[in-house]
Amino acid sequence: MLRTQSNVSPGAQLHLLAIGIDRYNEEYAKHLRLEFAGRDARDLASAILNTQDALYRVKPTVLTDNDANKKGIFRALDQIAADTASGTGANLVVIHFSGHGALVGGKLYLLPYEVDSRDNAGIQSDGLSVEELKTKLAELGQHDRVLVLLDACHSGATTTNGSPLSMDSTALRTALAVANVSVLTSSTGPEVSYETPELQHGAFTRALLDAFDDPAADVNRNGLITPTGLAAYIGNRVPMLTGDKQHPGMEVRYDTTLFARSR
Repeated sequence: MLRTQSNVSPGAQLHLLAIGIDRYNEEYAKHLRLEFAGRDARDLASAILNTQDALYRVKPTVLTDNDANKKGIFRALDQIAADTASGTGANLVVIHFSGHGALVGGKLYLLPYEVDSRDNAGIQSDGLSVEELKTKLAELGQHDRVLVLLDACHSGATTTNGSPLSMDSTALRTALAVANVSVLTSSTGPEVSYETPELQHGAFTRALLDAFDDPAADVNRNGLITPTGLAAYIGNRVPMLTGDKQHPGMEVRYDTTLFARSR
């Protein structure tokens, strides 16, 4: 029944790449440590595996800490591209990143495990630039729908000498959204994204996990979650979890079924 209502073709696959970096490299970036980014990635992968078998065959890849280096991320994206190259557009690719980002010299970067954060030059050399990521996403979007979930504005992002690393989530999602690629970011503009011991997650990922079994995410009341439904739910839930300090945003490039609600 769900397959019929969702218009997701039988046999469709959901390719997930979940990236979470708590322990950045000891030599040049240990001050960037986070508490729950790895758990964000692992628990999102577990939730999707446990809730989406009614719609998809789920193929997850989880990269945390030293595995979440730039080469590893590119290899995982290239593998997904190879696996979906002959697809018919029925598949869904979900890419989740929980870690630090930076705006340096007018350019946006996600920071992989091995980043040299001593200064701007190290970030420009080792960071994953938005231009590089956009190229990979556009390739994936040629064949299938892509959903990008970015939590890259955590507090505490500085160079080794203490200079703050700014970030602009609005610019990030605008830059990455292309045909067939919808992008949901954890915050808006320069807002900080929060993770707390009470939530045991980043607020953004906690809200994503809640969406799978909260009727409020199912705006059409048919057991399914669409991009606009997810954006509305996350847009309401995250401010509730953060005392109205954090406001997600989404660039929607399609509005067909994303997920099945678990109950």
